[in-house]
Amino acid sequence: MERMSGYSKEDFLQLHLEQLFHPKDIPTLNKCIQDILDGRGTVDSFEITMINKAGHYVHTVVTVVPIYIDEKLEGFYLIFKDVTKAKMTEELLIQSEKLFAVGQLAASIVHEIRNPLTSLMGFLQLIEHSDGEKNEYLKILSDELMRIHSITNELLVLAKPQAKKTNRENIPSLLNDVMKLMDSQAIKVGIELVLYSEEKVPDIICDGQQLKQVFINLIKNGIEAMDEKPGKITIRVMRKDHHIIISFTDEGIGMTPEQIKKLGEPFFTTKQKGTGLGMLTTFKIIENHDGNIEIESEVGKGTTIHVILPIQSK
Repeated sequence: MERMSGYSKEDFLQLHLEQLFHPKDIPTLNKCIQDILDGRGTVDSFEITMINKAGHYVHTVVTVVPIYIDEKLEGFYLIFKDVTKAKMTEELLIQSEKLFAVGQLAASIVHEIRNPLTSLMGFLQLIEHSDGEKNEYLKILSDELMRIHSITNELLVLAKPQAKKTNRENIPSLLNDVMKLMDSQAIKVGIELVLYSEEKVPDIICDGQQLKQVFINLIKNGIEAMDEKPGKITIRVMRKDHHIIISFTDEGIGMTPEQIKKLGEPFFTTKQKGTGLGMLTTFKIIENHDGNIEIESEVGKGTTIHVILPIQSK
């Protein structure tokens, strides 16, 4: 303990907990000790940050052991283990994984943007040497520029911190708002949006705007999966134990198990003009709400996506 803290035995007699441990950890340690003194505590271990004599942080695991003699509590031991090196190794590993993920994403971005840029350069050369009608080339140039614009916009959405502005929200009400927004797009291609909801679905604490973005993404994906063919997208809301389940079922082309596994990866898409970033954003938002997404699909018959949200968020 003297080696870890830098304090001598004599110093310890003069120290207060506030001088030896990080302020955020003091309540946990105090509660554990108080539980033991009140006869409620047992052997317990938890991480705690020590502040040594030089003012440096030392990551430790403390084990609190009550001392009983003849079934009478006489005191307790505090046993400390220095885990600073293990913590540093863990942080380095996490940082390494983040850098690897950034590298993969950067490579994907370069690939996705390089393709339309190559087309742009090729068609610009054709226009330079063409004396005839150029409108067809200009339309292709415009489409490719819009694709780059779409990719950069969705990357900006992902790059923004997903800070939640939480309120008590009613899921069927949020869905009704989204359906009003998406109805014209669906009707235009002969698709009907239908909502079935259990009565008295409890409100949940969530960011309503972020969940609306999720619902828009899923309905939009359903419309595109149906390849603008007439049909129906059915949305169901139900309560199951301590969760709300929102299910989106389309009558589209469906997906293979291999495609389902790749959903949420940057730039993986089953759509001709998709980027895959919409589903990546969707997964990220639901994860930030302590929720989960489950997918059922059959090729040629359609897909059901279940969004599972806790009624009481952590």
